[in-house]
Amino acid sequence: VENCWRNNFSCTNISVLLKNIGGYEKIFTTSFFLYMLNEIVLKDRYRLFNNHFNDLLAIPLLLSYSGFLMKRKGKTMNAKFVIGLTIVSSFVWEYITPYYFKKSTGDWLDVLAYFIGLLIFLVLERSKK
Repeated sequence: VENCWRNNFSCTNISVLLKNIGGYEKIFTTSFFLYMLNEIVLKDRYRLFNNHFNDLLAIPLLLSYSGFLMKRKGKTMNAKFVIGLTIVSSFVWEYITPYYFKKSTGDWLDVLAYFIGLLIFLVLERSKK
């Protein structure tokens, strides 16, 4: 009976869980998986991944998490919010943070990566509808 319960739980409940995951959760999970893959494997092997890949993932991670939280409160994100959060994040991460953290540097290519990440997020978010 215990073995049957384990098999039933692992098959049925996980498939139901995956079917019920919304768009924001999928974007967040995928972005987080790619972030971890970059940190563990890709970053040390390829210069592009070392320098800008995490920046590309930062905005989809931030926006998907924000969207998830807003959805739980019954609110929705609009284009003004999404673009505004990207601009504010870019300013804070690339202009303010270098003044307070010696290892941090301001880089316009990072800002470009944030906005490419914004475009990727918008495409993924729109495709779920």
